[in-house]
Amino acid sequence: MKKKITVFLAAALVSVHCFATEFILAPTVGFSNTTSTDLNRKAFGGSENSYMNSMSIGVALGLVADNGFTFMVNNDLSLFGEGKMHYADQSTNKTFSITLKNGFFFEQSFIFGHSFKLANDRLFINLGVGFASGSGKTDNVNVFDKLLPLWTTNTGIPLQAGVQFFFTKNIGINLTMNEIPSFDLSFAFDENMRLAIFFLNFTNLYYVKLGPVFKF
Repeated sequence: MKKKITVFLAAALVSVHCFATEFILAPTVGFSNTTSTDLNRKAFGGSENSYMNSMSIGVALGLVADNGFTFMVNNDLSLFGEGKMHYADQSTNKTFSITLKNGFFFEQSFIFGHSFKLANDRLFINLGVGFASGSGKTDNVNVFDKLLPLWTTNTGIPLQAGVQFFFTKNIGINLTMNEIPSFDLSFAFDENMRLAIFFLNFTNLYYVKLGPVFKF
């Protein structure tokens, strides 16, 4: 699988190299929302759902060819988040707070798409899809009446829409939106480093990001 992805990325970069390209650098700050549903518990008649709102900071690097072909790499770090987790079964019905006070979540996505260049190349509108993966840690997860950090890793398919307006030839403003439906594995260890709990989740990540953009 890794070999196929490497060949695919190499082919894309070679294709871009065949045309005149512009290099894009876009630092961002924004808002992220994550919602999750535990598939294991749902299969046995229970439920576990959670959401988290957080601030995200990041940087996007990319290439835009003259024919509009676009390749972007997004790197997003979510911090200072908070939310709720609810789980229920025949004997339990609990809701409690979850935070990123001492945690984090990092998501990286590879986007292939097309940029429409308008207004004498001052306005770019781009759409794309690709591959994403991430990992992180959430604080304050109640596991058998103990608060334990919850570790998470995910893999998904990102959908992206972005708009960039350039005030000069090389400097502008960028607005990007990403939605990443994904599957993730979440797990917590007790004080003896034994696996205390394990979730298989369907997770949706949503980002809205704003910042300057530089074109070279």
